[in-house]
Amino acid sequence: MIIQNTTPHISYQPTVKANKQQYKSCSLPCDTVSFKGHVGAEKCAKVAVKHLIHETAFFREPETNKIVKDYVTKNMSGKDKIRIISGGCSTGEEAVTYSMMFDNMADKVDILGFDLSQKSVEQAKKGIYLFERPYPECKQLAEDYGISAFNDSYLVYNNEKSLTKEEEQNKKLFDKFFEPSKEEVPEEKLSLMDRFQQWVVAKMNKEPIMRYEKKSYKLKDGQAKNCRFVQGDIKDIRKIAGEEKADVILFRNVMYHLTNDSLRNPVKNTKAIVKDIGTKLKDSLNDGGLLVFGEKETIQMSDDAVPVVMKELGFKPLNETKDHPANIWQKQ
Repeated sequence: MIIQNTTPHISYQPTVKANKQQYKSCSLPCDTVSFKGHVGAEKCAKVAVKHLIHETAFFREPETNKIVKDYVTKNMSGKDKIRIISGGCSTGEEAVTYSMMFDNMADKVDILGFDLSQKSVEQAKKGIYLFERPYPECKQLAEDYGISAFNDSYLVYNNEKSLTKEEEQNKKLFDKFFEPSKEEVPEEKLSLMDRFQQWVVAKMNKEPIMRYEKKSYKLKDGQAKNCRFVQGDIKDIRKIAGEEKADVILFRNVMYHLTNDSLRNPVKNTKAIVKDIGTKLKDSLNDGGLLVFGEKETIQMSDDAVPVVMKELGFKPLNETKDHPANIWQKQ
């Protein structure tokens, strides 16, 4: 059993029964999806419900980022203001990534991130980020379990592999925007039971306990000032976006969890959920604007829910192939 730090993410509608009095003691609203059973989920205070974990990284899904950047540069550079919304922004890595990506257009790019978790939003506002990777003695164990830390660890660690040109450019941008933080790296707090489970697994498999090397970095003064963060639910996207609609809405790797149960089986109303959210997102986009899902997310959806519903709503796929449904959609 590998235990990692977790942070609540975004949610949608109830899938478990719990009375309102129970939910009053929880930091999340009553209309929260249960992610009970998902790997790494954490228990909400005093409520037997678990929620989606923090799953994000800087410069995540580079192919998608490149398509979005090229599209915006080609079609929107003449605008006085370009609005980008990061839905389910977690602790802000995606929003700050886009601030770095559009550094040469910082005066006209406005980025708004929102998340259901107030804790995540407050962390995003601080602009302090923790990077981690397995210690060298845990390298083989990490490979066996398919764990290599998040894919942005190359930004702060010297890697054994050589960097691609794109990764080198990302690292230069990161160095421009960030500096080591003097804030002490928090120690990982595990319950006695979790520590015991780790010890048992390590003994049985004759393996070391998984441990991570950690570094803390913060945004430099004056950087990513075009990023704002607010608490909000995807069902309120029209209110969050406001009258001034967005040019790009990033809603990556959330929809899948809203349409699958704790055993990763699709819920009965998958298409209804996708249509409801898709309609609200469409209403919040300017004509010609982009709606972006996760690269792997669409192939995880049952019955091709995303591509079917997006076409029904009048969106045009930008990167659809015969082997892979589109994850980037243009509002017509």
